Amino acid sequence: MNHRLTLRTALTVLVLDQLSKQWLGQADRVLIPGVLKLTGVRNTGAAFGLFGGGQWALAAVTAVLTLLVLLYIWRARPRGLFGLGLALIASGALGNLVDRLLLGYVVDFIELLFVRFAIFNVADIAVTCGCILCVVGVLTEREARHE
Repeated sequence: MNHRLTLRTALTVLVLDQLSKQWLGQADRVLIPGVLKLTGVRNTGAAFGLFGGGQWALAAVTAVLTLLVLLYIWRARPRGLFGLGLALIASGALGNLVDRLLLGYVVDFIELLFVRFAIFNVADIAVTCGCILCVVGVLTEREARHE
């Protein structure tokens, strides 16, 4: 994945996250009975609602870490799965940071009904998938170098 595509991917995910929160952040509807429900909630904490009420400290930490990831992407121009993973992490972090700065909380709305799990959003999915892709990218790149 080239540098421009990495940045376009990050921007696309950020826009999708913000639009989905605007459209679905107030929802209360079962989409697939027993599987998926849209449930708009305000999350003042970190992942899974941890550290609730500390949104400004979380915003500051998120801003610094996101800036570091973006700086790394800009300087190192990572490619492949690792580069895509970093783009997803940055875009997800930015999506939730925008909420914290503008609203004072993060809008979550995706609820899984078949398992007891936190309600989440598109940004959370991006960060999770990004972390997985970074690990896979590092492992496969390392293996390819040793062949």
